Amino acid sequence: MRGQRVSLAGSCALVFALGCGSAATNDFNDGPVSGGKPTGSGGKGGSGSAGTPGASGSGGMPSSSGSGGTDSGPIGDTGTFAENEEPIDDMEDGNAQLLMSGGRDGSWFVIKDETAGASTTPAAGASFTMVDNAVARGASERSAGLSGGGFGDWGAALTFNFRSLAGETVLPYDASVYSGLTFYGRSLKGSLDVRVTVPDASSHPAGGICAIENCYNHYHSDVTLSAEWKKYEIAFASLTKDGDTSGSFNEMVVFAVEFVVSGQTDFEFLIDDIALKKP
Repeated sequence: MRGQRVSLAGSCALVFALGCGSAATNDFNDGPVSGGKPTGSGGKGGSGSAGTPGASGSGGMPSSSGSGGTDSGPIGDTGTFAENEEPIDDMEDGNAQLLMSGGRDGSWFVIKDETAGASTTPAAGASFTMVDNAVARGASERSAGLSGGGFGDWGAALTFNFRSLAGETVLPYDASVYSGLTFYGRSLKGSLDVRVTVPDASSHPAGGICAIENCYNHYHSDVTLSAEWKKYEIAFASLTKDGDTSGSFNEMVVFAVEFVVSGQTDFEFLIDDIALKKP
C-alpha cells in the first residue's frame, strides 16, 4: 500500500501522516508515495480520528487533532486474554478510546483514499463507535467494525494510535517489552485479505529518519479473515517491508496499528480484543 495519509481533526493543528510507502508486489501496491492533504476529525478521547489520502500531490500535511473523554469501561471478556497478553482494547465500553493503561491513551478512527463515490461505515472523519456483535464470541458483546467498497486507489483502513497528540506533536509509543500483537478477527463478506501495518520510526515522518517523500512504507503482516471468529497473532519479529530488506522493526518507537483493505474490494470486517503480547 502506498500514499496513505491520516489526519486527526478537531481543536488543534496536526503534523501527522500515516500510510505505506514503496512499491509493493501484491494488491496493496496502490496510491502515490507522496499523497495529498487529508482531512478528518477526532483524536484524543472518546472520538476517533480520520483522514482521506490524496490521489496525488507532494506530501500534504493533515489538518488537526481532536479531544474527547477517558475510557472507564470494563474489560468485558477477560477470559479471552492470556496471562501474557496486555489488553489494548476490548471494545466493550463502545467508544473509540483505547483502554487507558500501559501509557496508551489513543483512539480508533477510519482512513480512506479519495476515490469519488467510495465510502466507509463508519465514515472517515466521523466519531468512531464500536458495533454490537451479531454473532457472539464468548462474553464479548462489541467489536471494532469497518465496511465499505468502491475504492480505486489504496483502499481504506481501521486504525488506532497508541497515544494521543501533545498539541501538534505525534507521540511515539515504546513497545519494546512486548513481542507482538494478538487480536480476534472476522469477515462478514467471505474471505478477506487484510494488511496489518505498524508504523515505526523508520516509516513515520515523526520518527525523523525518512524524508517525507520516502516515508510510509510501514512494517506489516498480511492476514486472511474468514466468516468465523479466529484469533490471530503477529510477532514483531515477523514484520516486513515491501521491497526493503535493510534495517529492522523498531519496537521502541511505534505510532499506530492499521487494518488495511486494498482497493477494488468490497468489505465488512470486525476486530475484537486486541492485545500486546509479552515474551
